[in-house]
Amino acid sequence: PVKPAPEWNTIEITCVGPKIRIAVNGQEILNADQREIPDLEKGKPKGIAAPKDKPLKGYISLQNHGSTIEFRKVQVKDLTKG
Repeated sequence: PVKPAPEWNTIEITCVGPKIRIAVNGQEILNADQREIPDLEKGKPKGIAAPKDKPLKGYISLQNHGSTIEFRKVQVKDLTKG
């Protein structure tokens, strides 16, 4: 569902407790329960928790993989309030 450069992509991430839903440009790409996500990462350093063992709250971070990236209109909404 990713648009070609230089078009902007829209990503919506909804986390309610252990439930995670991710949609890219309106197309759902993940709908999972964090407690049920297997630890499939190969070569992960020792001591890094599996998805099921990670906390359900904490920091929000934005990531890239070494190339130029831009973010715009980043919004965070607390779903526990209303």
